[in-house]
Amino acid sequence: MQLVMYISDYARPIDCLEKDLSDILATAIKHNNSDEITGILFFDNGKFIQILEGESEHLKPLLDRIQHDPRHQNFKLLMDEPIDHREINDWSMKAFDLSAHEPQDWALLEDLRDAYLNTFKVSSKQITSWIGHFIKDYARFKKNERH
Repeated sequence: MQLVMYISDYARPIDCLEKDLSDILATAIKHNNSDEITGILFFDNGKFIQILEGESEHLKPLLDRIQHDPRHQNFKLLMDEPIDHREINDWSMKAFDLSAHEPQDWALLEDLRDAYLNTFKVSSKQITSWIGHFIKDYARFKKNERH
């Protein structure tokens, strides 16, 4: 089992985003279920960051399709690490548009990754732990939102 994380730039006009995200999610849900891939897609002011879990033989062709998808440009693989188990068990794909929040500095994410890999030896376990906390916080938020 592998965990991969990449960033890319959205390559189309922003007024196409809502439809493109909807199409990406529909396609991902359909194909990821059969390929046993789980993942989270974040969009932030023109940038995608995605975390995917699955077997290498399914992830590699998917990453190749994403890399050649005309909605993506400047694709950069940030992490490709083995993992012991999934953290994103229930989501064949979930997307979050963070654009309404303070813009993120995704270059900082690369710097942090490099610093951890070179100094602290960040592992896919730490990434999956972060994902697990994010999912739990999201579930709590959605539960509280209904009350």
